[in-house]
Amino acid sequence: WVALSYCWGGEPSLKLTKLTIRTLTQGIPLDRFEATIRDAILVTRGLGITYLWVDALCIFQDEDSSDWNEQSSKMSEIYGGSTVTIVAADSSSVTEGFLQQRELQYIAMDWLPSTMFSDKSQLNTDTRHVYLSPSWNPDKDKMVGPWSKRGWTMQEGLLPNRLLFYTSYQMAWKCRTVIKYERGAACEPSAEVIRGESISERYRLWYELVEDYTPRHFKYIQDRLIAISGLAKIFGDLISDQYFAGLWKRDMVRGLVWHASGAKLIPNNSTDNPSFHVNTAPSWSWASVGSNVAVVNDHADQDGFRALAKIEDVEVELVNPSNPFGAANAGSVIITGPLARLS
Repeated sequence: WVALSYCWGGEPSLKLTKLTIRTLTQGIPLDRFEATIRDAILVTRGLGITYLWVDALCIFQDEDSSDWNEQSSKMSEIYGGSTVTIVAADSSSVTEGFLQQRELQYIAMDWLPSTMFSDKSQLNTDTRHVYLSPSWNPDKDKMVGPWSKRGWTMQEGLLPNRLLFYTSYQMAWKCRTVIKYERGAACEPSAEVIRGESISERYRLWYELVEDYTPRHFKYIQDRLIAISGLAKIFGDLISDQYFAGLWKRDMVRGLVWHASGAKLIPNNSTDNPSFHVNTAPSWSWASVGSNVAVVNDHADQDGFRALAKIEDVEVELVNPSNPFGAANAGSVIITGPLARLS
């Protein structure tokens, strides 16, 4: 199957609900779908693949539905198991689409390198391509835009084995071994790996993910833990540790010393607080911080970090008890350690 990753600006008018399921299963004319979904259908057909995953059409959107909690826990399987994931990188709304007329940035020409051989019998008849452009701004190769600022899209961009990006300038293919651009250039993808066996090194990647993840935008901030649950599940398998609302038990003392970069102090009962009246996570979790604020852990890569405190017990009240990596309503941590008397 193909999976679609896009910005939710402007919700699809046609969504899967108890009322629409009969209509959807009977067949829908292509022009009834918003442009982004319609374009994804056309690309999926062009690739010769039978199935397309679109969250709004594959998960029941009714407010009283439990399907969301169940399916959100399977995102690592859905996006990680896709043949390819389509990324509408520059579309800020589902209504904009991504198969649009583009300004010509370069010209692709066939080139037969016959002048390289004096002996015609050695001539390689394989046609190569040359891409001509008056100039090229390297920024046009970056897959950034509205898509890269949305919370849900981080794991949607990291879980798949293959991604097909559509930007305003070109298409780009990304897999584990290569990033290849429509204009002919190619490079190796950067690989973030665990470089050592120390405690700090094993958890470093997670703290870096959190720092990149927390400034991203959410329509519903309470989805913050759910939208990273697929990555958390994979990371948990890698380090074999228990997960509690965004933190890991064996490194929880270090995990608790996060700080919100550039955040203002706002009383919890203030209506200016973006999380007011929204129970997002336990207060000791970075997931409880308001949206659009980067959470930083200054001790993430310090091998010399020595915890004086000890975690005695951790409890978390999960929204969906069957998904330990999902959203949490509340939680508590019991810590013991030395006390310093202050005047």
